[in-house]
Amino acid sequence: MTMIPYTPPKYGASNFNCPHCQAYAYQTWSVFYNFTNTSSYEYAKCQNCRQISIWVNPQMHYPLVSVAPLPNPDMPPEIKKIFEEARKISSLSPRASAGLLRVCVEQLTKELGEIEGKLNTRIANLVKKGLSPEIQKALDVVRVTGNGELHVGQIEMNDNPEIAKSLFNIVNIIVQRMISDKNQIDDMYKQLPQEKLDGIANRDNNSQK
Repeated sequence: MTMIPYTPPKYGASNFNCPHCQAYAYQTWSVFYNFTNTSSYEYAKCQNCRQISIWVNPQMHYPLVSVAPLPNPDMPPEIKKIFEEARKISSLSPRASAGLLRVCVEQLTKELGEIEGKLNTRIANLVKKGLSPEIQKALDVVRVTGNGELHVGQIEMNDNPEIAKSLFNIVNIIVQRMISDKNQIDDMYKQLPQEKLDGIANRDNNSQK
């Protein structure tokens, strides 16, 4: 299954996924209070559900919901629970959400057959089995960032929430590449005529002799 496109709420944007109804919808903006020359209270009204979000530029103050991406529909249920927990706290604590996303990656390596050793070892074993360099990099980004291995002078998670949002996207990409794409190919393969499937099996068996 293909990932559902998600556009997080953004100050001044004319279209994004509504924090109330989640629909991708047109937003009309209005100012209802100016309190300095550079800042004001504004609200965006969703043209789908007609509810509003309140902003003190550039931050959304109401409703207090996550603007992190939704989970890939093919994400295994137990991993999806952790992912959703990370979404709930992403605005309050980007560092804590990164730690939970690391747990998601740990669970994903188990789904891929690696259940022994630390996460770093599991990723190394997957690389030996032919894991693509792109997915290896994606796994290591979440592993290192979520493990709190960033120090002074490096990325500061709580000062850069956009990094946390990117981690959600990376976890979804991993699921897309390792689960969704595989499932789509398997489903199409199963639809081939049985005689063709038998012929492919015989071909592969003979090639191993």
